[in-house]
Amino acid sequence: MTESPSDYGLPHPGWRPSQKQLLDAVLNMQSPATLIVEAPTGFGKTGVVAAVGHEDKALALMLTKDLQDQYSRIYDFDTIYGRSNYPCTHPKYAKSWQKAYGYPRSADDCPYPKMKDCDISCPYKTAKAAAHGSNKVAMNYSYGWFAEWWHHRDGYLFADEAHNLAISVISNLAQLRVSERQRNNWNLPKFPACSGTTDWAKDEVFEWLEHAIPIMGGTIGQMKDSKDKSKGTLLHRRLVMLRQLLTDGIWHIKGTNIGNKEIPPHLVCRPVNPKVFAPRLLGHHSKVVLMSATIGDSSMLASELGIEDYEFKSFPHNIDPSRRPVFWYEDAPRMNYRSTYQDYEHQADIIAEVCRRHKGERILIHTTRWKHARDLADRLARKGLQDRVWVPEQGIGRIQQIQKLVNPTQTDLIAIGPSFWEGLDLKDDLCRCVIIAKVPFSDRSDPVVAARLRQPGGIKWDHWCAALKVVQGAGRGVRDADDYAATYICDANWSGVAKYAPKWFEIQT
Repeated sequence: MTESPSDYGLPHPGWRPSQKQLLDAVLNMQSPATLIVEAPTGFGKTGVVAAVGHEDKALALMLTKDLQDQYSRIYDFDTIYGRSNYPCTHPKYAKSWQKAYGYPRSADDCPYPKMKDCDISCPYKTAKAAAHGSNKVAMNYSYGWFAEWWHHRDGYLFADEAHNLAISVISNLAQLRVSERQRNNWNLPKFPACSGTTDWAKDEVFEWLEHAIPIMGGTIGQMKDSKDKSKGTLLHRRLVMLRQLLTDGIWHIKGTNIGNKEIPPHLVCRPVNPKVFAPRLLGHHSKVVLMSATIGDSSMLASELGIEDYEFKSFPHNIDPSRRPVFWYEDAPRMNYRSTYQDYEHQADIIAEVCRRHKGERILIHTTRWKHARDLADRLARKGLQDRVWVPEQGIGRIQQIQKLVNPTQTDLIAIGPSFWEGLDLKDDLCRCVIIAKVPFSDRSDPVVAARLRQPGGIKWDHWCAALKVVQGAGRGVRDADDYAATYICDANWSGVAKYAPKWFEIQT
């Protein structure tokens, strides 16, 4: 008799295509093992994690608290967040804090050096205890990076949107920025004057940390309970962690003790490659499953995370290709810093033709620079599309930028910009056409990117990142099996990165 989802505690009448196949593969993993899974949005990856949690311990790591809430709401996972998300319930300290500062005290501001010394029922400690004893736990990457108690759990570790671990998540978590204001607040030594990826720059930062950490520790220890003490404790913790992490890998360091009004003195330490630090998130479980809709070249993900032995499974998209066709204009110009006026005009002609083909429908155009967005908007306006074209105002917040996109009032809107690649849900008539005006290579002016490109495999890494971002951009318009939208790639650079895209991202001929 075929097992049903209810046999694994899932609230679904039946399995989605290939979902049971993935579940069986995960449950049959031999310890130690790493499985990389490429399964498109809507496949049911979260359900697989929940089914595993019905049989064994399953810890899921993810990017956002919203996704944690989804795990909890649909599949009854126990969630654990950072301390700042939980109120302090100590009757004395919570009341005095509210009176002094006008806002509630959080568990992050706990006055006890060791939180376990507080004998009051604490929401954070309650949530942590529940996670300790649960088979199904949902945790965000940021909390997982700083907490260590979960390292001792056995069972499975699932990493959602795993491609982002290699591209941005680990690097962002490991980096440290200290401002001149923070330095002055804690009477820390002047920042070292150093820049680059040299061992000398590392040594300069180590020496600064050896002086700064004891100063902060002593000052915090003598302070009375206050919000300044809470902020100082967090910064002190980050400095101690940097001292631990800085011994490994290549870092780009920028330290200056002379500044001006525009750019005051500061210290910034950013890791160049995440593989050295990946074990902090992935190295504590014997069975690891890395999941994403956009893996593309699995060897790239494995290499970037320092994984040598793994199995890769790629599953087909559950939305028919006819509802999400992808077209590539091979005769489009190769868009780069050498592009001429004629190149931009030729591309605008191609894009204008696509826009006319989608008359009366909403269109999203991805660029990588605001300058390109405004230039393209001007060219399309001169080609008779002025009533449809819109570029959000540069410099305003993201919520304001996307306000018009999620407002269905203008049914034939053509929105152009560089900030729409990810995090947008434009289902149904909110978007019926996506245009890639520029393949999004990494920013060469970023010193960390420049350092990474100089390493072995740097160009291949850049092409892999660009391909995955194109796929992410295309996905803004098709959100479920009943939705549909066409994607058009209008940059000849696609020829160099196409092989790194997922198998299900098929170009129509």
